[in-house]
Amino acid sequence: GLIGYTYRTILDNCETTGRINSTASQIGGFIGYQYYGKVKNCHSNMSVSGASSVGGISGRADYDFEMVDTYFDGTIQTTGGNVGGLVGYTNCGSNDESMRFTRCYAKWDSDNTISGSQIGGLIGCLYTYNFYATDCYAECNLKSNSGYIGGLVGYEAYARVQHLDNCYFKGNIESNGQYIGGLMGDNCNYGDYVMNNCYVVCDHIIGSSNVGGLIGYGGFNINNCLGDVKNIESKGQYAGGLIGYMSNNCRISQSCAKFDTLQAPGGYVGGLVNYVSGGSVHDCCVIGGEIITQNAGSYAYAAGLVGCNYFYDNVYNSYTTAKVTSPGGASGKLIGSSGENRIFSCFTTC
Repeated sequence: GLIGYTYRTILDNCETTGRINSTASQIGGFIGYQYYGKVKNCHSNMSVSGASSVGGISGRADYDFEMVDTYFDGTIQTTGGNVGGLVGYTNCGSNDESMRFTRCYAKWDSDNTISGSQIGGLIGCLYTYNFYATDCYAECNLKSNSGYIGGLVGYEAYARVQHLDNCYFKGNIESNGQYIGGLMGDNCNYGDYVMNNCYVVCDHIIGSSNVGGLIGYGGFNINNCLGDVKNIESKGQYAGGLIGYMSNNCRISQSCAKFDTLQAPGGYVGGLVNYVSGGSVHDCCVIGGEIITQNAGSYAYAAGLVGCNYFYDNVYNSYTTAKVTSPGGASGKLIGSSGENRIFSCFTTC
């Protein structure tokens, strides 16, 4: 919208309006491809169209990058992947480089269902070693035929440090693919991952597998967060009020999942999370609603709090009000299956 390519450039107090129609990749409301640099106090009210790596502010941003007090309010049209309200695709090359977003937001829609994957309300695809988002949000409705869809970030890999503080998503997400989450679709959980004071408010989040109110697949150390989603639906397996499938050694504390229905016909569904291994859940609640699975096998793993509590976990000071409807085994009002764990000071009211 303003510059095709930048290198070590600062954009400050700029504005773009109008329309970009392109069949190329790396298309942005301000910058197509940004190599290092900073964007601050910039506003884009655009209709942006491109093949892939499309963003409301930058189509692609590589290496050390910072965005401050910047927003996008418009529409994005694409048939490809790597699409974000702020940045479509990011990439960092070394451990000491980072992506930082502070007081930024995106309000946008797409008139069509996006066929590609890695779609985020703020960032589509995030390859970085250090990622920080503070006081950021997205308000949009995301529809895709593919997977890795998140209200803030679609797909994340490689990060050793990842902090989300005071961020939220409002809207709806519908996908025919897997790894679908209210904040993040998929994150790899390699290191210091922290999510504080974040929330999601949706009517529905729908995907084929690994669907969660906050995270589809992966894990954070989650504190004081809320997933308020009326209907969370996995068309296959793996669904959770906060996390669809939680990776190892993660903690959830002082957080809540609220829903009317949480369903996965193939099983592996929990009011907070479907699977915990080597982590902990404490001082949490589930306010629901009904948890539904059609898996009639011996191991449906459906429960009001944690579907499968695997090894060396602590679950305490937590409760659920959700009703569990499951014809299969390894189902329970509180926990579906547990082995070599400590569970105490928990209750259910259903």
